[in-house]
Amino acid sequence: MALSPANQDIYYYANDARDKVYTVTDGDGAAVDLSGDTLTLTIRKKKGGTVVSTLSTASEIAISGASNNVVTISFNNDLDERSYYYDLYNNTDDQTIMYGLLIVTGEVHA
Repeated sequence: MALSPANQDIYYYANDARDKVYTVTDGDGAAVDLSGDTLTLTIRKKKGGTVVSTLSTASEIAISGASNNVVTISFNNDLDERSYYYDLYNNTDDQTIMYGLLIVTGEVHA
């Protein structure tokens, strides 16, 4: 099953508890079974830079759905207003699932 990483920007409001849900399919549109896999979302200020935050299936990422291809990422991060780079990586299959910018809007209220 050929899986090409999706380039998908994520928009996030700083300090807001928010779930983002994504359906993972292969190049033919078939569901990719992620049951039992370990996923990690890594956030960096610049490509190849130091990791700012890591989310994983151990806590903030859930896999669900009838085909085990629905990924829910629970964000509740204190990040500065800016664009970050991220990738969602399947550690079990050694594949990048998704990557792009994590665009953070800062809080505007006191």
